[in-house]
Amino acid sequence: MKSVASTTRVENSAVEDYEGRVRSMLSGKDWAGLTRFMEQARQRRERMVPFEDSLHLAYRTLSKIELDTTESQRKNDFAVWHAQCPAEPAPLIAMAWIAVDRNRTAARELEDVAPLNAATGRRPKVTGKALAEYEEITRRMAESSLEAHGWLDQAGKCGKTDPELWTCRIALGDADAMPRESMQRLLARGREVDPGYVPLYQWAAEYLAGRGKPGEWLEFAGHTADVLKRDDIYAQIVYAVWVGNESRARIRMMPEEWRRIERGIEALGREYPDSACLLNRHAFLAVRARRYTEAARIFRRIGDDYDARVWESEDEFEKFQESADDKEETGSSVLFTLTGCAMLFALATLTAFLLSRGDDRRPRTVPPASAVTLKFRGGAKPLLKIMLANLILTVATLGIYSFWGRARTRRYLWDSMELGGDAFAWHGTGGETFRGFTKAFLMFGIPYGATLLAPRFLHLGYVSLVILWLGGILVLLLFIPMAVVGARRYRLTRTSWRGIRFGYGGSALRYAAAFWWQGFLSVITLGVRAPWFKAATWGRLWSGTRFGTKAMRFSGAPRELLKAILVMMLGIVGGAFVFFVLAMAVELFPGTTLKAWVGEFWLVGTAVASGWAVINYRVKQAVWLWAHTRVGRARFVYDPTVAQYAWLVLGNYAIFVLTLGLGWSWTQLRTGRFYARHLWLEGTANFGRVRPAGRNLAKVSAAGEDYSAMFGLDLDLG
Repeated sequence: MKSVASTTRVENSAVEDYEGRVRSMLSGKDWAGLTRFMEQARQRRERMVPFEDSLHLAYRTLSKIELDTTESQRKNDFAVWHAQCPAEPAPLIAMAWIAVDRNRTAARELEDVAPLNAATGRRPKVTGKALAEYEEITRRMAESSLEAHGWLDQAGKCGKTDPELWTCRIALGDADAMPRESMQRLLARGREVDPGYVPLYQWAAEYLAGRGKPGEWLEFAGHTADVLKRDDIYAQIVYAVWVGNESRARIRMMPEEWRRIERGIEALGREYPDSACLLNRHAFLAVRARRYTEAARIFRRIGDDYDARVWESEDEFEKFQESADDKEETGSSVLFTLTGCAMLFALATLTAFLLSRGDDRRPRTVPPASAVTLKFRGGAKPLLKIMLANLILTVATLGIYSFWGRARTRRYLWDSMELGGDAFAWHGTGGETFRGFTKAFLMFGIPYGATLLAPRFLHLGYVSLVILWLGGILVLLLFIPMAVVGARRYRLTRTSWRGIRFGYGGSALRYAAAFWWQGFLSVITLGVRAPWFKAATWGRLWSGTRFGTKAMRFSGAPRELLKAILVMMLGIVGGAFVFFVLAMAVELFPGTTLKAWVGEFWLVGTAVASGWAVINYRVKQAVWLWAHTRVGRARFVYDPTVAQYAWLVLGNYAIFVLTLGLGWSWTQLRTGRFYARHLWLEGTANFGRVRPAGRNLAKVSAAGEDYSAMFGLDLDLG
């Protein structure tokens, strides 16, 4: 079976070859060959790829001004072509398209200066400085419109019938705001020439999208498909209008209308089996129609291979893909989550069996030779020296030096971590974090501290205390997501690799909305929605992360973690259930040591079983999160076992507690070495093409860093 990637390249190369033939004959001034080519295009009327009519494509290629030529040179060439082949309308229609494109560009500029009122059909009165700009734009529009009409009138006298003539007239009329009756007459004339010429109907629909009633263009598309008995035309018209100007065609699509698009895509699929170009257009239509479940399914079939003829850029493709993945999950049913909770308690007795299967027993994955791997070169002695010096200076300065000590420690850790043989670098300073802490303390620390200390000094009633307590919690919940985003933005902008800074362009409000909403759902579903919460917050953070000009992205369906979260909850609930049953059972043996012995043993056993269940879930969650995080065409691979991760976490806690915090340097070394051993990039990242983003990073505040420190938050790795 052909892969999606190969069919995309093959299909697009066919279009590029077709355009190349037109440009080659045009640059070689082969007017006789171009005339024969255009005549064959009118007769064959083939589509090399879905949604692309060969005749219309030829005209758009002719009218496109390349970098190596000018509009006047192109017009001179077309004039020579017309002189040698006077019966051929193509050079005249192509010159008309050049003028129409110029007219439509000026019309868009006019909308910025004086937007047209759709209800009255009039523009606001323009005065002052905008008046001169308004008059200049209208003058250019009038000139280009007059020029286009002249070329089209001449083309109509050539003697050959060409449906593109009437298509171009409708496009010109849209820019000129011609009356509806005139558009209908042009459409009727075009139908007489070729009733199946899809671009004719696409431009008529775009006219109605901008100048008709809301939804009228969609009714026109349905009527046209009914008359021609072709659902594929319906899909092509909708696609053309939405690509041309989605804001003009904004409408909520009804289910029956979407089903008709699906039938049209299915018809095109029979004509173009295994077409990746069709899949890309299908995905575009699904997102525009707010059919996110279908869109997510189609995007999964497409993978990373996007069609540049559908999407403006790879970033737009990734944005649509992430939008589909995010919104697919928002439609999860409450009944589904309640059923999950019921199953959780019903299957609690199976906990022992499920946990007995234990961790995955797979051998450690060896990174392929092409993988981009991490390497941690830090040592315990240098880091211990830094930590002890920081401790002494922090005590001597009553805590002020801690900000500079944190920057020094982080600089060493960053310098010790290498990716692909090159070390990271930390550019943050203690002064930045000190100023950030001051800002965080004034904006949050004092107000939140007041809510905690007020009950000690004020004689408040019970209701007032509850209100004050709830207010403190609300303030805390409001600031936590802002602190996470602020800390991430600061840390990324102060981190570089190979001389190029990282950055964060995500929205704090969108992250906060995902944090609050998914957090609320997790609470009311007793933790069943935890995978959705983690995927939403992780996805917002990583999809907003950039390395220079290269964006990272995350996409995945959290339902894949549902089994893991249920197993974890079964472990916790089952352990508690077993402990409860045993506690009740030992009540039957009063006056013996059995009660205390069994109680203590099963209390520890329950804690161990529950802890192992939590660690098991955290490992599976981290593996899944990293597997769905990508940089370009490369994806992360994270492969620790539960035992290895448990050894890291429990060992770090033990070291920190037993050394009263002095062993913190060893915990950082263990963590760095752990991720260097178990995390790598697999695939093609194309880091050589990355360029600096060019943003002013000095203005990014370190307040978020200190907010997160106040809350005890950190940007974990899964």
